[in-house]
Amino acid sequence: MKKHTLALAITFAISTQAYALDNTADVDQVGNVNMATVDQEFFVEDSAANINQNGNGNTAFVEQLNQSENVTANIDQTGNSNSGEISQTSTVSTQLVQIGTGFFGIPIIVPTQVTAPTTNSLAKIDQDGNGNTATISQAGTADSEAMTTQNGSSNTSGADQINSSNALMALNQNGSGNNATLLQNDASGNTVMRISVTGNGNTTDATQSDVNGSLINVKLNGNANTFSMTQSNGSDLSLVTGGTLQANAVTLTSTQSGTDSEITLKNNGGLLSSSEITLTQSNSIGSGGHAINAFMSGAGHTAIVTQAGTNATATFHMSGSGNTTNITQGF
Repeated sequence: MKKHTLALAITFAISTQAYALDNTADVDQVGNVNMATVDQEFFVEDSAANINQNGNGNTAFVEQLNQSENVTANIDQTGNSNSGEISQTSTVSTQLVQIGTGFFGIPIIVPTQVTAPTTNSLAKIDQDGNGNTATISQAGTADSEAMTTQNGSSNTSGADQINSSNALMALNQNGSGNNATLLQNDASGNTVMRISVTGNGNTTDATQSDVNGSLINVKLNGNANTFSMTQSNGSDLSLVTGGTLQANAVTLTSTQSGTDSEITLKNNGGLLSSSEITLTQSNSIGSGGHAINAFMSGAGHTAIVTQAGTNATATFHMSGSGNTTNITQGF
């Protein structure tokens, strides 16, 4: 009889650990040079981590490893020289497998490790202040979102989504002298970057590597901003400049490889001038050709376009004085 009780206790303990639900961690800190760390692991559904810090020189870190689904991490920091980092990774998960039946018909269940993506993951960092750093990393996730908002100057943002499907990455920076590096690699499904940068002297580097059917949507408002983009395997870029603010001296470098890539450039009423646009599309052979459509106004633009392959189209509509367009098509 004691053996029966022991078997029942072991089975109950394993089931409780594997199917733990609704884990939530909330941290609020006010002051300077504080640190908050949240670590959530092992096949848990509906995990949530929320860190709020108000002050300078604070550090927040959230790690969610091998979760099941509906995983959320939020970091909200107000002040200067703060650092926020979120890591959501699914390398291996644990599922319960019934291997037989024990006494009194009790199922014999053992935990088995399998590789499976974490679904419905959200990582969000909001920072208000100067000299802040935000980092988001998602790997092995599905239907994931990585969202960063920074208001202030001299801020740095980095985000990567590796081996993910249906991934969305969003960046909003408002201020001057900010830097951002974004990467989506080895992804599938609808893989999208949405980038909005307002201010002067900002630098953004976006890469989609080994991604099929991807899109980068960019809005730039301000002066002397630099945007670099690299895409592969048939991707699209949509860049809108101007709007309520002027967008002068924009530097755009775009490189696309594969087939069926498309670039759309629009100047939305801002006094766009003295910009340098370098667009390169390569390795398009056959029916799937590249396309570039540009609508630009202002003075002193330089546009250099290279399309290697066949069935490529490049259309530039430019109004203003002192503009130069150079288009090369072929092999």
